[in-house]
Amino acid sequence: QKLSVLEGYLPQQMSDEALQTIIKEVVAANPGMAQGQLIGQVMRQVSGQADGQRVSQMVQAILAA
Repeated sequence: QKLSVLEGYLPQQMSDEALQTIIKEVVAANPGMAQGQLIGQVMRQVSGQADGQRVSQMVQAILAA
């Protein structure tokens, strides 16, 4: 119950598709940038609409592809 109340105050979470688009744009614009720096760039763009762990996992997956 408390969690549902708290979730009402959190920003809306970004969809996986929207997040992947942003990550791909950041990676394309910054070739050779270290993974940690890429994650930082993405986190600034999503402005709290995606969890850091989720961003990290998606950046890793995109870089590995």
